Amino acid sequence: MAKVLIEDTTLTDIADSIRGKRGEQTTYKPSQMAGAIDGIESGYIIAAKPSNNTSGIIDTIQEIKDADFTGMTGGTYFFQNLSQVTKISVKNTGGLITGGSMFAGCPNLTEITGLDMSNISNTAFMFNGDKSLETISEVSFKNATYVAYTFQNCPSLSNETLNNILLALSNMTKYTNTKTLKQLALTQAQATTCTTLSNWSLAQAKGWTTGY
Repeated sequence: MAKVLIEDTTLTDIADSIRGKRGEQTTYKPSQMAGAIDGIESGYIIAAKPSNNTSGIIDTIQEIKDADFTGMTGGTYFFQNLSQVTKISVKNTGGLITGGSMFAGCPNLTEITGLDMSNISNTAFMFNGDKSLETISEVSFKNATYVAYTFQNCPSLSNETLNNILLALSNMTKYTNTKTLKQLALTQAQATTCTTLSNWSLAQAKGWTTGY
C-alpha cells in the first residue's frame, strides 16, 4: 500500500468523526481507525478537515462527507486512488486554485457534491479514471486556463452533468486554448450526446466544437 503524509490534526478530525458516529469517547491510535470505521453500521461516513500536506485519507472509506477545505488553495491529488469510495461531499472549496487529478483513480465513485470549481485554474485529469462517476453537482471553469483530459475515462457521466459541463464551458473567462470536447477527454459518444443537450448552443456560441 502506498504511503501518504497525514498531519496529526487530520487524524484528530478523523478520530472525532469516528467518535461522533459511534457515540463514544474512545481514544484511537491511527492503526485502530480502519477497524473502528469498519464497525460503523451506517457505512464509512467521515467528516474530516483536510490539510495541505494530505494526499489521501484512508483508502477503505466508502463515503466522505463534508470534507472541509477552508483556508486551502491546493486540491491536487487530494482524493486520488480511493478505490472504495462511492460518494464524496465537500465544502468551502471556493479558495482552491489547483485541482489537477483531485478525484482521479476512484473507480467506484458515483457522486460528488458541494464542489466549487470557480477559482480553479488547472483541472487537468481532475476526474481521470472515475469510470462510475455519474453526478458532479456543480461544474465551473470560470477561471480555468488548463482543462486537458479533465474527464478522461469517465464514461458514465449523466446527461445532466454533461449539460452542466456545457454551461460551464460557455461561462469561461480566461481560457484561450483548444476549444473542443475532445480536449476535455469526453468520448466521441459523449460529445455526440452533448450536441443534443440544451446548453450545447451556449457552448457552441463561445467557439466550442466536439473535436471529432
